[in-house]
Amino acid sequence: NKEGTKICFSEKDAAFIIYQLLSALAHMHANHLMHRDIKFENIMLDSQNSQVIKLVDFGAGAFFKEGQHLCDYIGTVYTMAPEVLRGKYDEKADIWGVGVICYMMLSLTKPFYGSSKIIITQKILKEETKYYSPNWDNVSDSAKSFIRSLLTMDPDKRLSAVQAMKHPWIGK
Repeated sequence: NKEGTKICFSEKDAAFIIYQLLSALAHMHANHLMHRDIKFENIMLDSQNSQVIKLVDFGAGAFFKEGQHLCDYIGTVYTMAPEVLRGKYDEKADIWGVGVICYMMLSLTKPFYGSSKIIITQKILKEETKYYSPNWDNVSDSAKSFIRSLLTMDPDKRLSAVQAMKHPWIGK
């Protein structure tokens, strides 16, 4: 806000932004391009008075073939999918990052946190998503279900960008 105080996004505003992010990723994935570094710093508002976003910084991006798995350890630790940390992943790794962003938008906390990259990595690899912040008290079950569907450890069970855009919480 204008005073510099951090406040959570409303569910409606978060869903609108997340829908746009998923739409960009759906287009990219359909064209066999992964972003590989989904994080707040790579999501920009189109203008100061707008909620229209732009996904930026494709420096970590990579083209892939259908069914291909990549193995590069690349991205930002707090948004890395478990399969990236294990060294074998596909475009669903981008979707994990969207789940982390949504979690943070609604709670102002990270789903996996720690004092070092090693601790964060260990938590990503073995912990289920928890809603520990008091900020979660007023968040709908639908929003939590949406986030769980993106932060699913097994990428084969994780929603694709197109599937996530159709989740009831998104409301599109």
